[in-house]
Amino acid sequence: MNNTRIDLLLSYIKENPNDPFNHYALAMEYVLIEPAKALELLNMLIKEHEDYVPTYYQLAKLHEAEQNFSIALKTYEKGLGVAMYLKDHKAYSELQRAYHTLAESLED
Repeated sequence: MNNTRIDLLLSYIKENPNDPFNHYALAMEYVLIEPAKALELLNMLIKEHEDYVPTYYQLAKLHEAEQNFSIALKTYEKGLGVAMYLKDHKAYSELQRAYHTLAESLED
């Protein structure tokens, strides 16, 4: 765990708690070392910043890693809706690809 980076992100969050990127970056620091903490942070981020599209991809990937496939698919679907609403074509494409890859793997 990179405590220096985590401490820095926590200070950024304290300075500007409404910036979703800092919360997202903090969650990404925890993905490999403490997935439950990352999951908690990403779920909070979706509740507080529903339109922060990158969250949906990472949250769905965490659900996939934990073999919560139906939750992962629902998370991708929600992200697809948000990306479409925001006209974020790149994020929409990435979410759609990940959704279809998972859905197809579950069909096999």
